[in-house]
Amino acid sequence: MISSILLIQRNLARKRQHRHHIVIQQREGRNEAQEFERKCDQEVLAILLTQVVVYTILAISLRIIQIYNTIPIPNKPVDRIIIEQLAFNLADLLATLYSSVAFYLNTITSRMFRDELIIVLRNELCYRWLTNTIRIEPFSNNLTTKTPNAR
Repeated sequence: MISSILLIQRNLARKRQHRHHIVIQQREGRNEAQEFERKCDQEVLAILLTQVVVYTILAISLRIIQIYNTIPIPNKPVDRIIIEQLAFNLADLLATLYSSVAFYLNTITSRMFRDELIIVLRNELCYRWLTNTIRIEPFSNNLTTKTPNAR
């Protein structure tokens, strides 16, 4: 993941330099589109760095507990074994839940991600509300009521 971040950062820097070179040739100064792209690049890097840091913390904590559990310690008390197993299970759970935590990290880290998420949710909810065209038809009783024959 770190190598991917470094490659992405290098690619973004090259892209930014290329754009800057083209802009200098066209005219001096920055326009709104360039500022927006620069801001997007910064937020992508912030998201990636946050994900790498959180993943590293979760993965290292799990590995440390695994290494600690492999060290043979004679005559461990039952309480210590239970606490070690609980710590291992919690670290394993956090490492397993990382994929769902990534969504929340993106939401917390990036304002653009939050704005896009709100737009997508709003459009989806409005679309569902507007296309929810269930036609309600009146119930008609086609059965003829038979009156008893008058005798």
